[in-house]
Amino acid sequence: MSEQEEAAKLNGSQLLALVTLVLLILAAFLGAAFLYRQQGQLESLSRQLTQLKLQLAQSGNPAQAAPSNLKHLAYVNTAKVAAGYLKMDQQLQSEVEAKKAKLSKELGQFKQQLKEQTITQDEFNVKILGIQEKLTKIKQEALARVSNKINAVITQIGREGGWDLITGEANVVLYSRTGLMQDLTDEVLARLQAQLPPGP
Repeated sequence: MSEQEEAAKLNGSQLLALVTLVLLILAAFLGAAFLYRQQGQLESLSRQLTQLKLQLAQSGNPAQAAPSNLKHLAYVNTAKVAAGYLKMDQQLQSEVEAKKAKLSKELGQFKQQLKEQTITQDEFNVKILGIQEKLTKIKQEALARVSNKINAVITQIGREGGWDLITGEANVVLYSRTGLMQDLTDEVLARLQAQLPPGP
């Protein structure tokens, strides 16, 4: 079977499966990318924690070494928040589905052109690369939108609650006394959900 015939066999369901896989990878990527984006803040936090450890070691008394104005420490499982938000945001899902449908239609047209030999295999490959670039752009736009909303909610919670420090769940801090840091993950998810328009 020739390469043209092989390429022509791609059908809409295969594209849909591919796009679905890309979206699943996107959900995992969003959580990881969100955490990576916070790396600069985490390095600063690491330096602050090191200084605090030195103060504790020098004084021998944790109550004396801790800054008197340090009141609240909290963390957010940002990967869980990003994944949960993607499930809740029906508008974002609808927009992504509409873009996927458009790309699927384009792919169908390209396959038909290849089958009818109105385009060459090389032209078809270039058009497929164009579709892949569009999928990448969709992922980047969704990531930026989700990251901005999550950051805004975390900042709002931090200001309203008088939190001194909010960090990602598994970042930098390798140990903390139980109860020292409060988990704000569910509160962040609840606020994000409250901001969404009501479902159909």
